[in-house]
Amino acid sequence: DHPFLPFLHRGLNVSLATDNPLELHISAEPLVEEYAVATKIWGLSPSDMCEIARYSALQSGFDHDVKVKWLGQWYWLNSSQGNRPDMSFTPQIRVAFRYEVYHSELDYLESLNSDTYFVRAMTTREEEDKLM
Repeated sequence: DHPFLPFLHRGLNVSLATDNPLELHISAEPLVEEYAVATKIWGLSPSDMCEIARYSALQSGFDHDVKVKWLGQWYWLNSSQGNRPDMSFTPQIRVAFRYEVYHSELDYLESLNSDTYFVRAMTTREEEDKLM
């Protein structure tokens, strides 16, 4: 009952990584093996795999210049404005959906109580427009 798949389906930022590659893997490419196993076990689509790989690059400790090379100039924006499908192979509709659901859920929760405000982990469209 690993939480990876429910987390991915709920839109959480998840990634795959290797754990003890010298002990637990049988190939010379442990990360590729992790992706292959995840695809087989959870029936992940190519879009799922691209989204996971994009999240991995975003979460990595690589320098800004490397992330620009891999993901594009605006990679750090949360909306589809920050996604370059020609580089990440993640469909724009998927990134837009994750972004819009996140903000609409927080908007709904805030509407239940006018005294409640949630600090947003993702930038709003207005904030992104000002940054571009």
